Amino acid sequence: MLKRLACLLVLLSNVLMLSACVTTSTGGFNVDVSEESAFEDYLQLSLGYLEEGDLANAKRHLNNAQNIHPNNSEMHGIWGLVYAREGDLELADRSFRRALRQDGSNSQTRNNYAAFLFANARYEETYEQLERVVEET
Repeated sequence: MLKRLACLLVLLSNVLMLSACVTTSTGGFNVDVSEESAFEDYLQLSLGYLEEGDLANAKRHLNNAQNIHPNNSEMHGIWGLVYAREGDLELADRSFRRALRQDGSNSQTRNNYAAFLFANARYEETYEQLERVVEET
């Protein structure tokens, strides 16, 4: 009987020690990431890849951003830069124009569009765009 009681006490103390070792943690990965945060991250990633010349990854992140906000001016301005880098002048022009239709006060996109126009010897249009950039500043 004494042996059983000793075994029971040992077993009980092991169970109590195991329960004392249980820890609870909070934090870690935030599953509820906002769409706005994801959208901004996609834009920044696409710009980073564009600067590195990695157009495939820039386009991949722009597509992800476009799935969240399909009518965002800044995103369409970046598309214009990507298409210009690829040499697709028509799509670049369309993207820049769309960006400026959605937000005419987007000076960064307007300035990039002016640089695109200048690089393609469209000097009168370049002047018009730069004049608007200066007015908005």
